[in-house]
Amino acid sequence: MYPCHKSYQGDDRRDSLEDGAIYVRGTSNTRPARAGEVLALVERARGAGKPPITLDVERSAGSTASIV
Repeated sequence: MYPCHKSYQGDDRRDSLEDGAIYVRGTSNTRPARAGEVLALVERARGAGKPPITLDVERSAGSTASIV
């Protein structure tokens, strides 16, 4: 999904773009995103359903520290 940053009015109505609108790219066309697609994008950006990452770092002195 890509937010539009500028309005554009083409000769053909299908070529028009709306500033601030969010578009999705299909296999053969670009169209405005539907509400469910925008909500899915917001959830994805929030990292919904993903477990936290645990990372173990070893320092050159040999001790370890956990970063969560």
